[in-house]
Amino acid sequence: MEQEHKTGFYTNERPLDLMIGGRFILQAQLARTAMSHVFRAYDCHTGTVCVVKSLAPTARGLPPDDALLAFLREAATLAQLDGPFPRLVTINREQAHWYMVQTYIEGQTLDAILEAKSLTEARALTIAASLIQALSLVHQANLIYGDLHPGNVMVQADGSVILLDMGLARPCASDPPELRGIGTPGYAAPEQYAGLPLDQSSDIYALSLVLTDLFADLNVPEVVHVVLAQAQEPLQARRRVGLADIRRVVDIAQRNRRRRAQPVPTLPAVDLRTARRQRAQQARIIGLCIITMLAILVLAGLALGGVLA
Repeated sequence: MEQEHKTGFYTNERPLDLMIGGRFILQAQLARTAMSHVFRAYDCHTGTVCVVKSLAPTARGLPPDDALLAFLREAATLAQLDGPFPRLVTINREQAHWYMVQTYIEGQTLDAILEAKSLTEARALTIAASLIQALSLVHQANLIYGDLHPGNVMVQADGSVILLDMGLARPCASDPPELRGIGTPGYAAPEQYAGLPLDQSSDIYALSLVLTDLFADLNVPEVVHVVLAQAQEPLQARRRVGLADIRRVVDIAQRNRRRRAQPVPTLPAVDLRTARRQRAQQARIIGLCIITMLAILVLAGLALGGVLA
């Protein structure tokens, strides 16, 4: 415990100006969870802001070896992924304490955005499409995310999202014993609470709940709610719904919004008096043309009669 106090990782004091690894200066604590403590830090080598995530001393009450295994697995997952995720800078140990350093992500968490109740339909659909794409990249890497909820979705200014916190991610077809029964209440799938093995449909269950929150007060087509409800059914029925199905109904909602947003065509303003004058002038011109043609025909007839005589 003396080492913990000296490093400042686990004290309740704000760890301002504490340097670790001879490189990273801790500036402020961003979050404190059962598994880790998260700090904003300054990288003296690059001159940029970063995130330092340290392994909590009593991580979920796990034995130290299991807690460290989960922590190292999270770092390995970050190193494996490329895309809308924090990038792993390094993983190291300061005295007896493990920490990893990640890139700092600017933005606002989705739970804060939902709390503010300021979402437009267009922005919600942009966030939804970006979130589906991010989760699809996790699944393409043969991984299960395991902890999808609004607090782990960082929304950037353009509506694109970054998935944070890979602490519960795991390879498909694996069942890490130290992660059994762990999940975020209200979003974790029933099998996750029961301590059963997960598959990627467990992520789709959580995604459907996040999107239900996102679209709660918006005018999206009924088919969106139908598919999201299907993704929340018991496991066997839920497996019939894939990311492609959810992507398709979100695309439908986007097309529907764009169609409704198109301006109704309007006819140019018409000066009726001018229009009547123009029509009268056109009628006179047509009348003169007809009279001229008749006169030509009469003259031609007279000329032809004279020739025949």
